[in-house]
Amino acid sequence: SVMSQPALLHQPCGGDVGVPTKCRTTLQWVVLGSALVLLCLMLLMTMRPSPMTQQLHLHRISGRTMRMSQGQRRVIHNELSSVLQPSRLAAAKTSEGPVVAQPKAPATDIGISLEPMPQPRGATPSAETFEGTEELGISTAALGLATFDGIRGVVATQDVGAGELLVTVPLKSTLRVTETERNPLPEVADSYWDQAAWDTRLALKLLAEVKGPSRLPWYLRVLPSEFLTPFLWHPKQIESLQYPVLEEALRQQKKDWEGQYAALAASSPRWGATFEDFVWALSAVRSRSLRGDIAGGTVRIAAIAATLVLASLLCRSLDQSQLSLALGAMATTFTLLNRDVLLSGTSDSVSHFLLPVIDMINHHSNRATDPAYVQFNIRGQRVEVVAGAAVPAGQEVFITYRRSNDALLQYYGFVEPDNAQDVYQMPGLPDMVRSGQWPGLSPDVLDASPDVLKALETIELTREGVDAKAVQAIASLLGPQTPAGVEQAEGHALQVVVQLAQATMERWDTNLEQDLAALRTATSEVDRLILSFRVEKKKLLRAFVGSPSIA
Repeated sequence: SVMSQPALLHQPCGGDVGVPTKCRTTLQWVVLGSALVLLCLMLLMTMRPSPMTQQLHLHRISGRTMRMSQGQRRVIHNELSSVLQPSRLAAAKTSEGPVVAQPKAPATDIGISLEPMPQPRGATPSAETFEGTEELGISTAALGLATFDGIRGVVATQDVGAGELLVTVPLKSTLRVTETERNPLPEVADSYWDQAAWDTRLALKLLAEVKGPSRLPWYLRVLPSEFLTPFLWHPKQIESLQYPVLEEALRQQKKDWEGQYAALAASSPRWGATFEDFVWALSAVRSRSLRGDIAGGTVRIAAIAATLVLASLLCRSLDQSQLSLALGAMATTFTLLNRDVLLSGTSDSVSHFLLPVIDMINHHSNRATDPAYVQFNIRGQRVEVVAGAAVPAGQEVFITYRRSNDALLQYYGFVEPDNAQDVYQMPGLPDMVRSGQWPGLSPDVLDASPDVLKALETIELTREGVDAKAVQAIASLLGPQTPAGVEQAEGHALQVVVQLAQATMERWDTNLEQDLAALRTATSEVDRLILSFRVEKKKLLRAFVGSPSIA
């Protein structure tokens, strides 16, 4: 051992004896120390489950609170059923017949909440059950399926306390994709898989399960057969939303999905799925998937630690050339450590899931007390749902997530009343400046500031007020022509936004009162969705004009 040969510690580096003992011994201590740190990290990760928390970004959509009334979680019936006829592949999903489509709680980026909400009526037992999930290793001991106000949901079959597990789903019983995953589907061209986004990849995996043989037959049986979202609406219905931003988003979605399918058909002729199949699978993914970071787990860390320990044991017997190779291997090991542990949470480590049972839990929001969470249990290789508040037996269980009404309607087919996370996006400020509506804002100044112009292309309002960055961008243009003081410049900028909001309201074909009156008498579910969306947007914009503020 090192301690039994103290003289070796003082042998100078150099000479003809291969690797100097002092250098080799120092290297041993460095390697062993690194291994010890990794082993401690592995122990900590094993002892405590790692929550699958999201880091809010665009699609992504952070946060925690929203509310949805029972009346808004309705089944979309037959107004558009003729648009999407079940194809040969879709009909193969189940021999027992598909479930009626419903605007259920969307699976969300991780960071969701789970809470009870008082029910106006009791639960009606559902014809469907969780029978068959045990074969997938899924635990639903405290839950069952029921119908609430005509909507299928998940009900507590016994009293559940705060902090108790509601559902556990093994990773092997999920559908999952990562950005760096290699193509697992032989009938899909590698070139197509490599360029496909996460939602397309997950849709392809879902379709592969449908084609069979499937390892998730119960899951396929309970998936909705149709998702009658605005993707399938007539252009006139989309135009009647009176909201250009969503209209453009829907046009872009249609273009993207059609383009993806055309590329799939051209590159992978053996795949055989129809466009209807493709839309069905993408709709399922976009309305039910969860996002989480589960890379850097114990298996990978243990492998890195073992490599370092082995390297330290070999260091004493290596000559100069062998030690060079060992140092190269160590460099590779630390590269893996940096990518898979230290950089956990980057695009290379993020997974998107379809989670049986968990994605059947309906949504409501704006609950402020003890939200529950979905977490990845590294030691158990499973996903868990934990109750954040007590759930009495017979009460429906809900997940809470954060989405604006734009996303809720586009991908999930419902509108959130008084949605705390709703936004109103107003384009048109640069055009109004160029038309000379504000003498204090010169078109020349606007064109000379491309970064500012980009920030002002769409002004976003929330329930807290206008985005502060937009106000600052406007103030930076107004500064030289307004009284001294940042506060005065921002006040003037805020009035510019108010004028833009008023101009936006003047362009509506109907006002808020007219939409409310039409909503009370609407009989078509699609009409109710359109009118509800318009009402929520107009309420938000009118509230800002009445009491402008900076978020």
